[in-house]
Amino acid sequence: MTRKEAREFLTDISYKLGNMSVEYLSEKDGEKMREAIKALEQESCDDIVNWKLGELFERVENIEKQIKEDKEEQLKKLKAEVDYAKFRCALPTIIEAYKG
Repeated sequence: MTRKEAREFLTDISYKLGNMSVEYLSEKDGEKMREAIKALEQESCDDIVNWKLGELFERVENIEKQIKEDKEEQLKKLKAEVDYAKFRCALPTIIEAYKG
């Protein structure tokens, strides 16, 4: 039994327990429930550490992505400001050229 199957079974059985008396559960249900619990208990520390590391790496990637996006946005703004400054400096020359 996989962990996913174990979780699904225990979820289903918990609803049965909530909706009916325990006496309606079969011996097969009891065996399957014990098997599901064993499958879940076998989850090792390594699995938990790897899962947490995966979460951590995902967060780091998201932060790095955000930093990159922020830098790109700041660069676009600076380029726009430089272009505007160049235009403002060139404006008198452009006006004189049209007058002349």
